[in-house]
Amino acid sequence: RDSSTSRGLGDVYKRQVLKGDFGTSYCYHKGVWEVISGKLGTTLYMAVLSLLLSMPIGILLGTVTAVKRGQWADTIITLFSNLLIAIPQFVTAILFLYYISMKWKLLPPQGFTWPWVDIHKHIQQLIMPLTCLTLCGIAGFCRQTRSSVLEVLGQDYVRTARAKGLKETRILWKHVMNNGLIFVNALMHNDFFD
Repeated sequence: RDSSTSRGLGDVYKRQVLKGDFGTSYCYHKGVWEVISGKLGTTLYMAVLSLLLSMPIGILLGTVTAVKRGQWADTIITLFSNLLIAIPQFVTAILFLYYISMKWKLLPPQGFTWPWVDIHKHIQQLIMPLTCLTLCGIAGFCRQTRSSVLEVLGQDYVRTARAKGLKETRILWKHVMNNGLIFVNALMHNDFFD
């Protein structure tokens, strides 16, 4: 057999993708790259905002759950973060759309307006998707921070700092957080570039 006829459709498509040709969208009757690039700015904007919100909140909640291990705050926050991790984002988005937009008519179900065009409309259209994206991020950062901080709290140098008589807040901020957030920092980079 000829090698050109034995190649499958997937090989041809892979070569086209490597050249930057993603084909034609059946829905929009335009080039796929043209459709994607039109929404790329909005996607990056939402991703950065979500990361900027979920990272500090998740780290704070994860630190609280690690320091208050076994207490009611740990139980409640860990329960909610595990729930948010277990429920896929698209399910949360569908629930938000159904209840907040369709049933209660509090927010618009679709659309995006840049803040410099109409700030009021921008905020209304941003609340629901940003909340949906941020909740899962908060849960992920919370779980990873809790795990990292608990691991660092059990280290010898933390016990030594306590034996020296250092205040618990100084131990937490100087020793525990510096070393506990190394893995969370790696997670943040992975989350953003994923």
